[in-house]
Amino acid sequence: MDYILVYTTFPTEEDAAALAASVVERRLASCVNIFPMARSFYNAQGKVQDVRETIMILKTRKDLWPSLRSAIEAGHPYEVPAIVALPIEDANPLFLQWVDDETRMLV
Repeated sequence: MDYILVYTTFPTEEDAAALAASVVERRLASCVNIFPMARSFYNAQGKVQDVRETIMILKTRKDLWPSLRSAIEAGHPYEVPAIVALPIEDANPLFLQWVDDETRMLV
């Protein structure tokens, strides 16, 4: 089984929390970490932007990536959101088992 971390940013902690609860409830992610008040710099509309954002890191299985990405895109307010999947090369086996257990549908 392959596992990934998904990185994305949201304009507010409330936006991020709403999506986090949704994807965990739907078992598309086992856990979501929210880091409010990040400061981001990027080029947009011809100038450097300096904005506050909320960072999200989601833990999931690689096979759920297409569904998770779609859920993030559907619930994202940005026109071009950063949504990046990063492979987990190595991790605590008990943690990976927990990720697997928490992303399986209940019967």
